[in-house]
Amino acid sequence: MVEVDGTSHDGRGDYDRAREAWIRDAGFTVLRISNDDVLNDPEAVLTAVARAAGQDVSDWQ
Repeated sequence: MVEVDGTSHDGRGDYDRAREAWIRDAGFTVLRISNDDVLNDPEAVLTAVARAAGQDVSDWQ
C-alpha cells in the first residue's frame, strides 16, 4: 500500500501508527510518501515504489 502523507496527517500520529500496524498485520507492506516528494521528485517516488515492489531498478535511466 502506498500512502501519500500531507498536512491532513498532522496531529494524527497515534491513529496513523495503529492503522499502519493493522494493515501490516493483514500482510501488506506500507510505504509512506510525502506530498512534497510526489510533487517535487516524482522520479524518486516511482523508484521507491518499484523497489518496495521488489523490482530491480539498477538499470533505470
